[in-house]
Amino acid sequence: MDLVFVNCVFEHIKGLEQTLTEINRVLKNNGLLIFTVPTDRFANYSIFSFLQLNPLAKLYGWLRNKKYQHYHCYSLATWISLLKKYSFRVNDHFYYINKKETELWDFLLFIRWPYRQLLRNFIYRKIINARMADDRAAAITIAAQKNA
Repeated sequence: MDLVFVNCVFEHIKGLEQTLTEINRVLKNNGLLIFTVPTDRFANYSIFSFLQLNPLAKLYGWLRNKKYQHYHCYSLATWISLLKKYSFRVNDHFYYINKKETELWDFLLFIRWPYRQLLRNFIYRKIINARMADDRAAAITIAAQKNA
């Protein structure tokens, strides 16, 4: 294969090592692995962080990750290190879904009907245009290349 694209899946896989081994096996030399995952900051951003209830926000973030079965919400540095073990090098990355957008998503969990009926298009436009330049984001897209 020339390309493996994984969208918001790696964080849910307990046996990530086996998955990365298999991706390495099926990719041609210089093939691309492109994936999106929440960052280590995802748990810190919630409706409670917006309300500045930090101890509650920390507990809630942990519970939210547990509920959604997020096992691998790592920083870019951790992903680079992990991918290197499986013969990948990170060629590019960009962050998306900033703190405000993550807090808004969380808020929408509490107001489901208005979200579906009134706010959906507004939210989608915000997320589509959410590319960020720094590491304060709640998610990241990484493009890594298999070493030849």
